[in-house]
Parts: sequence; structure tokens; C-alpha cells
Amino acid sequence: MGEVNLLKTIMFGFIKYVIPNIIVIFLTVCFVVPKQVTAIKRTDIKTQYLIDAYRFLALEASKPPINDQMEDFEKRVNDLKQAIADIQLFGSLPQIEMCRQIVVSGAGTSEESQKECAKKKTELLTNLRMDLRNYLKLDRIKDPEAGVYYLNN
Repeated sequence: MGEVNLLKTIMFGFIKYVIPNIIVIFLTVCFVVPKQVTAIKRTDIKTQYLIDAYRFLALEASKPPINDQMEDFEKRVNDLKQAIADIQLFGSLPQIEMCRQIVVSGAGTSEESQKECAKKKTELLTNLRMDLRNYLKLDRIKDPEAGVYYLNN
């Protein structure tokens, strides 16, 4: 009779303490972990697209302004459109507004509008770089415009 009571006590303890923990672990693995993994993947994708857009704009800014007489006109325009679209999709609200200003100022053909466009690109690149460095936990740059001197051509 004592053995039966001991067995009941063990079973009751198992049901009372172990089963709820197994359920909690199961629910955590099934529902919480996938959401965290998805959030991490989403952030990684966003960061990669912004890095690619930053890299393109930084390289593009050191080239002569785009005009329709160039051999690679179509490719440069399409690449620029893609970079701006990526920033509009994944960037912050200020970055999206800067893209709009770049498109508006870049639509003009005067030297004044080209200078304004270059200035806006510099602002966008500085902002993108600061955001990306912050996300990647890199050191802050004391002079935000350090290294963007080549954009003011």
C-alpha cells in the first residue's frame, strides 16, 4: 500500500511540475523563437539593402553627373533608381525625404540644381552611414561629414 502512495506522489509531482514546464518550453519554441528569428532576418535584410544603396551612391557620387550622352546612361539611371527605391523601402523617414529632395533637385539641368543634388546626396550618405554604423555598433564618427569630401565635385 505504501508503494502505491509513493507512486501516486511521484506521478502527481511529475504532472504538477514537469508537464507545465514541457508545455511552456514547447510554446516558446513554437511561437516566440520563430518571431525573434524573423525579426533578426528582417533587420539583416534591411541592413544589407541599405549598405548596398549606400555603397552605390558613394561610388556614383564620385563620378561625373549623369547625362543622356553617356554610354552607360541607362545602367547608371537604373542603378540609381534601384538605390533610391531601396532607401525608400527600408530607410528611415528622414532618409526617404532626402531621396525625394534628391529626385526633385536632380530633375533640373542647371549647374545650380546639380550642386543642390550633390549636397542632398552628401546629406543622405552621411545620414545612412551614421544609421548603419549605429546599427552595426561601430564607433561613432566625430565629424559626420568626414570621408564624404569626394562627393562635392
